[in-house]
Amino acid sequence: MPGADYIFPLAFCARHGGFGNERQKGWCGKLISGGDGLRVPFFDHETVFPAGPARLARLSGAPIVFGWAARKPGGRYLAHVSEPILSNRDLEADEDALEITRRIVGDFERAVRRYPAQWYVFRDMWPGSAAPQPHEAM
Repeated sequence: MPGADYIFPLAFCARHGGFGNERQKGWCGKLISGGDGLRVPFFDHETVFPAGPARLARLSGAPIVFGWAARKPGGRYLAHVSEPILSNRDLEADEDALEITRRIVGDFERAVRRYPAQWYVFRDMWPGSAAPQPHEAM
């Protein structure tokens, strides 16, 4: 994808009532970052996650719902969906984006801890530092 530094294997969905003349508006997609990232802890090591979903949630008023599926025996999948993650308009915009991103990353970390063999990283998660060893992270 032109202009993107990396594609992150994480899906988000947002739904917003009353956007324009429509009663609902929804977005689903992978998180893509072209440089607007936030530094947050992931497995106790600081790394950068895209800020776009958090900023979009704040601007639109839509919640973020973190969802993922775990592969099960017999060709089945078990879907997991988080509680809605809402913007906090009492916070400054940057602080709100950081808090939302921390919550998304927390949900993501719990998913990886639960099914570590089903996570594949498409980029260096901890550039310039030592990555956690599997026994440390899980």
